[in-house]
Amino acid sequence: MSFHEHRHSAAGGPLRDEMRDGVLELMQLGPTDVVADLGAGEGFYAQQFAQVAKKVYAIDANAEAVARAAAGQPNVVAVHKDLCRDFRAPDDLSHAFFSNSFHDLECREAVLDGLAAALPPGGRLTFVEFKLDTPFGPPRSIRIGKEDLRRLVEAHGFRLLAERDFTYHYALSFVREP
Repeated sequence: MSFHEHRHSAAGGPLRDEMRDGVLELMQLGPTDVVADLGAGEGFYAQQFAQVAKKVYAIDANAEAVARAAAGQPNVVAVHKDLCRDFRAPDDLSHAFFSNSFHDLECREAVLDGLAAALPPGGRLTFVEFKLDTPFGPPRSIRIGKEDLRRLVEAHGFRLLAERDFTYHYALSFVREP
């Protein structure tokens, strides 16, 4: 993984609220869904998903952060794993989600292969990433553009279902093809 600094917990306000609401709308979670929040950090989205979904796996390489992600939420399972080293997607997933973390992966193909194997037909995979031209965020050299991400994910058996643009980010939601 790339090691640029992440400060997700410091961000807030109306832009974050807009993104949260847009992501929840894209994902269309229900009470039987099981979600993997991949690169969950301190669990901003894991906590949101837990209000709707049956179970949420908050998965991150930072043990302290992922422990905070699960604190106080009985349906959030903290999983301390490096996605590029020893990760295997849980077998009971209906949704997988990345928020500003997929660009960090040096093992994108392997992670997508694992998710394609773990998600059932109709399972969902949603990404939030920085737009290429935002004045802040990860180094431009590791950002992934919307079309590049779409091609990469579709090559692993997913079909684009919906997309959303935010001020500094975009979100793409895919469905696992049969």
